[in-house]
Amino acid sequence: MLEKQNKNFKNPFTFQTIVCEKCHGTGKIDGKKCQYCKGEGIVFWFDKTLFYWGRKISALSILENRIEQIARKIINIILFVFGLLGFLFFAYYVYCKNFIGLLGLDFWMEQTKGMLIFWLSVITDMYLLYRLDKESTLIGKVKKRKFDKSVNVFLSSDPWKEIDKMQNFKKINIAKAFTANSLKAIEEAWKLAVKFKHPQTRPVHILASLLFFSKIDLIFARLGINIEILAKKISRLLSRQEFLEFERGNNPILSVDFKKILFNAYMEAYKEREDQVSVVDLLLVIAKKNNSAQEILFDLKADMNKIKNVVEWIRINGILIKRQRHFRKAAIFKPKGTMDRAMTAVETPALDHFSQDLTLLAKFGYLEPCIGRGKEIEEIFRSIEASRQSVVLSGNPGVGKTTIINGIARLMVAEEVPEIIKDKRLISLSVARLVSGATPAEAQGRLMRIIDEIRRSGNIVLFIRDIQDIIGITSGSKESLDLSEVLVSEISKGTFFCFATVASIDYTRYVENSAVGDVMQKIEILEPELNEAIQILEAKTAMIEYQNKVYFSYDAIEQAVKLSGRYIHDRFLPEKAIKIIERTAVYVFKNKGAKAVVLGEDIAKLISEKVNIPLTSVTEKESEKLLRLEQEIHKRIVGQSEAVKMVSSALRRARAELRDLKRPIANFLFLGPTGVGKTELSKTVAEVYFGSEKNMVRVDMSEYQESASINRLIGSPPGQGGIGTAGYLTEAVRKRPFTLILLDEIEKAHLDILNVFLQLMDDGRLTDGLGRTIDFTNVILIATSNAGTKFIQEKIKENWPIEDIKNQILENEIKKFFRPEFINRFDGVIVFKPLKMDDVIAIAHLLVKKVIDILKVKGINLQITEEAIIDLAKQGFDPEYGARPLRRVIQEKVNDYLADYLLKGKIKRRDIIILDKGGKIKIIKAKKL
Repeated sequence: MLEKQNKNFKNPFTFQTIVCEKCHGTGKIDGKKCQYCKGEGIVFWFDKTLFYWGRKISALSILENRIEQIARKIINIILFVFGLLGFLFFAYYVYCKNFIGLLGLDFWMEQTKGMLIFWLSVITDMYLLYRLDKESTLIGKVKKRKFDKSVNVFLSSDPWKEIDKMQNFKKINIAKAFTANSLKAIEEAWKLAVKFKHPQTRPVHILASLLFFSKIDLIFARLGINIEILAKKISRLLSRQEFLEFERGNNPILSVDFKKILFNAYMEAYKEREDQVSVVDLLLVIAKKNNSAQEILFDLKADMNKIKNVVEWIRINGILIKRQRHFRKAAIFKPKGTMDRAMTAVETPALDHFSQDLTLLAKFGYLEPCIGRGKEIEEIFRSIEASRQSVVLSGNPGVGKTTIINGIARLMVAEEVPEIIKDKRLISLSVARLVSGATPAEAQGRLMRIIDEIRRSGNIVLFIRDIQDIIGITSGSKESLDLSEVLVSEISKGTFFCFATVASIDYTRYVENSAVGDVMQKIEILEPELNEAIQILEAKTAMIEYQNKVYFSYDAIEQAVKLSGRYIHDRFLPEKAIKIIERTAVYVFKNKGAKAVVLGEDIAKLISEKVNIPLTSVTEKESEKLLRLEQEIHKRIVGQSEAVKMVSSALRRARAELRDLKRPIANFLFLGPTGVGKTELSKTVAEVYFGSEKNMVRVDMSEYQESASINRLIGSPPGQGGIGTAGYLTEAVRKRPFTLILLDEIEKAHLDILNVFLQLMDDGRLTDGLGRTIDFTNVILIATSNAGTKFIQEKIKENWPIEDIKNQILENEIKKFFRPEFINRFDGVIVFKPLKMDDVIAIAHLLVKKVIDILKVKGINLQITEEAIIDLAKQGFDPEYGARPLRRVIQEKVNDYLADYLLKGKIKRRDIIILDKGGKIKIIKAKKL
């Protein structure tokens, strides 16, 4: 039986699994060794090598291994103690002889008991070293991964016979490459199968046995998984009937799936270039390949991507420790001063005064390692090797340009760089110090001296941070030389290499069309991808945890990357996510104390406070509010049930994150006559969902009737000075990304303005005049229009159903004002019905209640009769303007009268005022106290 691990045979890590058809992978038939497969049962073929599991697992073999390990340890301890005592005795022997003749040959040739004990201890120590060396050779290692992309050659349909005939192939027992802990986990899995009386040892048994290892415990702790709950779930799974489908026995065999896990774990270690197969490799493969394990872990909110990133977290910490050790060893051979190993470099006093030696800082461990930027560093090395050209790194602030340079400095210390920059120093030139307190001519002179020293030294690679700072600095006269031109003239000659960094916007403004842009190769540094950014943060957490005495869960790291990427747009990954976890660590320590765990909710809370967007989990109180959102809105809005329902549904979807996160929360077009509640509903949504009516950006579209007015909306593009301006809308949303945008009377806007909103509603973003991308994915966009008002009023009088009116408007009337592609961008086109008298009376109640509440604060009780409210409603209702005049009527008939009474002192605290029909006011004075 042949199995190909992947359908893509061009994958260099594809291996061929070969399962014996005679014994079905068990290696035995009727209790005897299978002759067809020679007892192997299952093997895998990769890179002209046959891999097999050659370690027997049984009660007797486990006992034998334990006895052997204990015996070895006892013998080694005895040998060590005897050797140590021999040396101590020798020291005492020499001391007693007062060190006489210690350096002479006669002393060492003496035939005394003291010397006999000494030489026996020397022989013992040598034998001990031999034993330890021999034991280390018994520990196998994972096959070294090749760097070529050769494709695995698969065997024929009868592989066992083909293997018998083959002569030139390797055979590797993968069991030798497993760590002691991995082997122990496998043995414990077998014991677990014995305990549960299972006939076969399966992958789930390994998962259960892994729970007792500290590394696995750390992985699940980072994932926020309770080990006890996980153990109970595994125990319930092992108790299922499906595990007892064969006849019970006391000596379970290793199932085919079990062995496949072992082979895949070996392959995982091979891909990662690890020396041995660890318990971490076993866990990762079980999570990848075993459905039962996947179900259990998924139920505990741990998907494959999370597990993979946490495993990578453990690996990164291990790699950083190994790298630091290797780095320190390699750094021994790096000169500590300005001299190279060949002793050919010269002193550079001027350069030393205005710069910092990055290789020296790296040598003593002051520079942090660079994680996840291998591709960019390789591209830099290719550029300087192939074209012998200096390099400028262009990217947004915070993406890690300087960190990449620091990473190169560390590689230069370890001499893991191309030959062309080996045995050199990476020096960071401070432009600020160079020009500080100097005229342009003096600064030019300083730079020329520095370049002269670099040229004569021959062992310096120059680094200039923010290289745009040296462009345009002149000595003041027409014949003067730009500072950048001094640098460019030397770089173009190939005298030395120069690395530089520049922000993307500054590269376009200053560098691209300058001489610097001509002689330096541009390498674009982008924001890292999600998993890369997570791994960068994982590498940073060790120091942050140590400094703040807290621990990070994986969910916190993931949320920091995801939420900062989605909601913080004035900074860039990974810097903005690093800042978030640093601040959250401080916050958690202050509020929860030492050894507290930083959770995803802590990150969400901090970002929520920063951007004023609800990001934490929906609380029970908030959930209740969302479910009765219609009732909350109807406290301020009368009628218009369809509009209220559509808006409420959109808000619930947004809070549950069941929406397209690349578009605004919702895009609505409110159609209807004036005074029916379109603007009032918008204000109500801003108050109910966004917290306040202030969280609303109102744009009067009658002010944007000309094409040129687009500059006021989103900002003007760069002019001759090279700098654009911010716009009213884009700047308002940049400062308050969680808001409601009200586009009032949108039918009056110019066509070009409407085209801008096409992009906004579709992509959830706009670019302002300063070149910044403004995020609109957390706004609700509401456009109001009086288009079709006459048609609506006429059809309402004819008693047309509102749905028919809406359909007729969408099919005919609205097309007179807007293009179809613009209308289709809206999530809902809502037609507001003209108000009836009952609606106006209800609105009058709402407006009057506001007056009652204002007087209540002053200690005055205002009562208005129903007849008075009806009278006010009749006076304030206009069929053409809806309820708009009502506010003015209440102001004139109620507020103005009450204001006069208050100013004349006719109304005091605790008085009762009764307002009746016709504006009659009755005051019931409070009893004197």
